[in-house]
Amino acid sequence: MSPSSVYTNCLHEDETPLPSFAGGKTNMGFLLGDHISDPQNLGQIIRTAECGGVDGIIVPEHHSVGLTQTVMQVSQGAFVHIPIYKCTNLRNQLNELKKDGFWTVALENSIKAKKWFDIE
Repeated sequence: MSPSSVYTNCLHEDETPLPSFAGGKTNMGFLLGDHISDPQNLGQIIRTAECGGVDGIIVPEHHSVGLTQTVMQVSQGAFVHIPIYKCTNLRNQLNELKKDGFWTVALENSIKAKKWFDIE
């Protein structure tokens, strides 16, 4: 290591299990990401969500990238400021959030997707 090098060690805890929000704060917004396989995409999503005031990000335990070094680097430190929760099943988690009083809105990037204002 040269004299001008900087070495850091991040002791940030990875994703945490999602707590129950029943009877808690009523004005919260979460972003759920499914099948995010590119760590750079997840890093950008974390950074954008933190800037947009999202209260937390929920990602599935399987079939998605975790909180890797690349994700942390691309997020430019935003991963420290926004809780990242992991769950075993997004469908079940959505149902639990609905029971806790959350509204859900889904977006899809597809030619066949409905326009957002046509969604019931």
